[in-house]
Amino acid sequence: MNITIGIRSSARDISIDLDIEREELVSRVHAAVQSLSVLDLTDNKGQQYLIPARSIAYVQIGEQIERRVGFALA
Repeated sequence: MNITIGIRSSARDISIDLDIEREELVSRVHAAVQSLSVLDLTDNKGQQYLIPARSIAYVQIGEQIERRVGFALA
């Protein structure tokens, strides 16, 4: 699943591809925001993201889209 996290006071956002269920992601975001702790996520490549909950402006959750490779017409 692909998520985008907006950061307060920043014009840029963070896009991450994750291998977790939507419900688990939502509960992790809720828990981090409610406790004002750190949102800890690890992407498909093993890179770890530590995002302070106070700096999260929004979280956009999208579905994983299969990437096409090649020139075939379908």
